[in-house]
Order: sequence, then C-alpha cells, then structure tokens
Amino acid sequence: MANNMKDNSEELKNWDALTIWLLVIAALILVFSFFAPALFVGKAITPELDFSETGPIGDTIGGIMNPFIALVGILLTFLAFYMQIKANQIQKQLFLDGLKAEKEKEKELEKKDAEYKLSLLNIDLETIIKDIDDKASRIKEFFEEERAKPYDANLLFRTPSNKYTRILDLDRLSIYKGFKLFLGDNEKWLKSFNRLYSSLDYLPLFFDEVYNIYDNHAKTKFEKKTEVTKSLLEFNKMSSQFLTDYKLEHDEDNYLNFPASSCINNAMGKYYEIIKKNYDDDGNFKSEADYDEFSSDMLLPFIKSVLAQREDPATFDRRLEPIGQLASDIRKKIYMIKQESIWFAGNVERQYETLMVDKVDFKSTKTVIKEIHEFIAKGLNLTK
Repeated sequence: MANNMKDNSEELKNWDALTIWLLVIAALILVFSFFAPALFVGKAITPELDFSETGPIGDTIGGIMNPFIALVGILLTFLAFYMQIKANQIQKQLFLDGLKAEKEKEKELEKKDAEYKLSLLNIDLETIIKDIDDKASRIKEFFEEERAKPYDANLLFRTPSNKYTRILDLDRLSIYKGFKLFLGDNEKWLKSFNRLYSSLDYLPLFFDEVYNIYDNHAKTKFEKKTEVTKSLLEFNKMSSQFLTDYKLEHDEDNYLNFPASSCINNAMGKYYEIIKKNYDDDGNFKSEADYDEFSSDMLLPFIKSVLAQREDPATFDRRLEPIGQLASDIRKKIYMIKQESIWFAGNVERQYETLMVDKVDFKSTKTVIKEIHEFIAKGLNLTK
C-alpha cells in the first residue's frame, strides 16, 4: 500500500510529457524571436520573402518579435494553470492516500485489538476449565458423602464464579470479530462462538442452582434431624416416666422383670449406648449419631416387643401405646431423612454428569469449553 501511494504521488509531482513539451516549445519560440528580425529584414532568398521595405527598424523588430513573445506568454500562462491543476491533483491524491492510510491503520488496530482480546479469552478459558474441575471435584465429593452418610451434615464447599463474569464483561463484538478474523476459515467458527457464550452464560446459573438447592436441602435436613432429636428426647422422657411409674407400682427389685418395663429399659439402654459412641473418653463430642442405629437397634426391637405384647390384651399395658406410636413416627422420620438424602445425592450426581461426563450422543459442558479453547489456540497459532 505504501509503495502504491508513493508511485501515485511521484507521478503527480514529476513533470509529465505535456509540461516538458510546452516548456521546450516556449523556449524555442523565445529564442527564435531574437533571430526573427535578422531573418525577416535581411536579404531575402526570393522576392516573395523580401521584408526589407518594412518601415522603421524599431517598428519592424517590435512588430516581428511581439507576436512570438506573446505566444510564449500564452504558452507559459497555460502552463501555469496546468501546473496549478496538477498541484490540486497532488493535494487531492495526498488527501485520499491519507484517508486510505488512516483506514488501513484503524483496520490494523482493530485486528490487533481483536487478537489481544481473543488471546485474553483463551487464557481465561484455561482458568475456567481449572475452576470447573475444582468445583466438580467438590460436588462429586459431596454427593458421594451424602449417599454414604445420609444423616451427616455433609458440606458442599463452594468457590466464587467471578471468573465467568470477567469473561462475559469482555466486549462480545470484539470477540466475535476475533473469531471471524482468525477462525473464519473454519466453517464451525460461528457455531463455536455461539456454543462458547451459551456455556459461559449457563455455568454461573448452573453452579448457583446447585448451591441454592444444596442450601435448601441442608436447611430442611437440619430441621428434620432436629425434629428426630426432639422426638428421641421425648421418647426417652416418656420411657423414664414409664419406668418411674413401674418402680412405684411394683417391687423395686423386680419391676424390670415385666415385659413392658423390660422392653422400655432395653430401649433406653440402647439409646445411651448409641449416644455414648458420639463422645470420646473425655466427654468431647466427636461425631454425629447414626440414626440408622436408633432405628434398627433401638426403636425396631422396641416396636416388635410392643406388638408382641399387644397380642395378649389381658396382660398388655396400654401405656406402651403412645410410646410405641412415637417410636414408629421417629422411624418414619429417620427413613425420610435417609431417602431424601439419597435422592438429593442422585440429583446432584446427574448435575455433575451434565458438567463432566461425556455420553454417546452428549458432550459435557467441560468438553465443549475445552474443545473451543483448543479451537481458538489453534487459530491464534496459525495466525502467528
């Protein structure tokens, strides 16, 4: 482009053939005008060319030279106008060349800006892929723990999603231009651009949704575990009152020999046995209670014993019925906590698979972003 502009300018600045010929003709006429008097008033070769009888010599010379000098003046005046026209053409060409150079410069700067932003995007995509791996690892650890230990307060550690916001804050039009300029040779460039921003728009919402449903689940689970704990305390209170009444009603040495008091006493013994496992030798709390133990080792045997005693209405102590009903309700609550935790773990696992696991007819979000990252890197390397 620069060479082309230089050629155009030089062509206008340099004297063309017309300019040179005009100057040569004017110079020849001017020189001829000095010899004209001698040629026209001297001795003629033929009578037809004899101009000796032309009047006073001054009039003769002036009359002869003036037309030629006037002709030179006309030629030089035309040349002056002609040179002015050329000067205007030079100014116009310089102006057009300047506009063209400015447009080329702007185009080059725009291309550089698109390249830099595309490179920055690719660097950020590396960070995004690492962030996805980190978040996915935490999510996987959570749902595996939630499934294995459904009664524990399993934590889902979270990290901020500002990396996605940072990419989305980049000028999307510049990124689009970068895709078109550096990746446009590949017919998939537009599809890759759309997939990229679809994934980047989706990911923050995805993680927010996972964290939100986790918060709701953790809150609900805590509330239901609190209800179970209160119910167990109520069971323990009712059982203690039952044994106290039995102790008052029967001989202190043998009040536990009755089926009703025996099953109550066994249940309470198992209750304290399970509670004791949650504390170390110094009495410090070390782990949460396993509600399965309360359900299978304490409540279920108690309920079976109550049902067995109920078969003989004559000896059955009706005061066991509310305690047995409470035990049954507690087991239902424990079962629901476990089932909801397992269901929630499965739901989170399905979300995790969408994020990380490729299937026959489905590519995970991580794979999509990884492929786009490689696609951009390849295009930038080819450009360099």
